Parts: sequence; C-alpha cells; structure tokens
Amino acid sequence: MADKHVTPGYELAQSATFDGLWAVIDAFTGWPVVVRGIPLDAWSGYEATDLVDLMNERNLRARETLDRDPK
Repeated sequence: MADKHVTPGYELAQSATFDGLWAVIDAFTGWPVVVRGIPLDAWSGYEATDLVDLMNERNLRARETLDRDPK
C-alpha cells in the first residue's frame, strides 16, 4: 500500500510570465510542467487548481500500482 503522505509532485503557483494567471509547477524543480511540448502556464485559478489536483491524483494512483505486491 502506498504512503498517503507522500510529497505532491505538482503545485499551483502564480505565473511568472502572465499577470493574474496561474501555472502548474513541478514541486521538485520549481519549473512549469510541460506536457507534449506545452507549458502548463497561463491558466485561470480554477483551471490550474483542477490540473494540479488531477495530476497529483494520477501520480498517487501510479505509485499505488507500482507498490502493489505481485501475486
């Protein structure tokens, strides 16, 4: 079973480039996440929050899958 208290891999931050907008940040590098060549930057607060939540949930599920005991 995966540890539910792992550090989230993604965070919400104000965009360093676009005033009043938000970015999805890699918690370990501090840089905006890039998906298929597109930086996850310049989102509304609601959109960026949803993306952070979805990506952290996906990451947690992937960790749980890797942590399972093969039987």
